[in-house]
Amino acid sequence: MEEIYKVEGYSPPNYIPQTGDAVRRDFDAILKENERLQGKVREYELRENFLHESMERYRTMFEESPVPMIEKDFSGVKKFVDNLKKTGTMDFEKYFDDNPEALQECAALLRIIDVNKSAITHFHAINKKDFLSNFHELLCEKPCDILINEIMAAALNCLRFETDCTTHIFNGEQRHAALKLTVPVRHKETWGRMLVTVMDIK
Repeated sequence: MEEIYKVEGYSPPNYIPQTGDAVRRDFDAILKENERLQGKVREYELRENFLHESMERYRTMFEESPVPMIEKDFSGVKKFVDNLKKTGTMDFEKYFDDNPEALQECAALLRIIDVNKSAITHFHAINKKDFLSNFHELLCEKPCDILINEIMAAALNCLRFETDCTTHIFNGEQRHAALKLTVPVRHKETWGRMLVTVMDIK
């Protein structure tokens, strides 16, 4: 191959001789592209850091809030309610009075994602694990105000809903409380996230 390269006018396939200026132009272009990519990496890192810090702030506010908060996945119940609406059912309070097993089914479809310290104290749970494992039992205790009101909100597609209700506590007590639920707009179709706050009314 070395002898072939010495033949006058011969260039290897796909090889285009470049002058010094052309090489410098290519090198400058590579440097600019490298700088652009580094800028994108820095931008991505800044966004990641901001997102991480925002999530940390949210988790801290959630955990340390003096207001009892429960984060739920209500998507299974929302589908159940939407299917009932298709059959013409609109009086959900009467429906669940007549079909208590349907309310138990809704309780089983509901998933508790998280609960803050104030809610653990409010409901007299031993700890978060105890709350998450046993909260469904409270939902079906009569009167089932919390679950019924949440179902009514889902039936009406109310992303923000407030009412007074009776809540059940793990120690067997019943309390009169103000219930407020909020569904983030990005979950308005599925109700995959719902934040519930409960405060005693004295």
